[in-house]
Amino acid sequence: MQDRRLSNLRRPSPLRCLHLLILKTLARNSLEYSFLPGDSLWASASPYVLSAPCAAAAPAASQPPAACQTLLASSDKAREQWRLEGDLAALEGSIRTGDARAEPVASAPPR
Repeated sequence: MQDRRLSNLRRPSPLRCLHLLILKTLARNSLEYSFLPGDSLWASASPYVLSAPCAAAAPAASQPPAACQTLLASSDKAREQWRLEGDLAALEGSIRTGDARAEPVASAPPR
């Protein structure tokens, strides 16, 4: 009986997913409207749409395309936004698999 209750806790619920969407929006907004210098990773913040240089990239990927790498290298804001997106992808992956030990997977190019 206890095993069934534990497995129910590990399964993503609609309410937990809603909370995750709110947290993602708050985290993204905190960087989008921050005073970090440089261009944004986003072409639009409502809804969030990646800018042209990074549109074909997956933030969880370790090697973004060359144009996206150029943006990340020249913008503190875009670099932090990229790192956040990789961390969010890792979090969502850990929720799906039930692995609470998942590590962030994205790394922005060094400054």
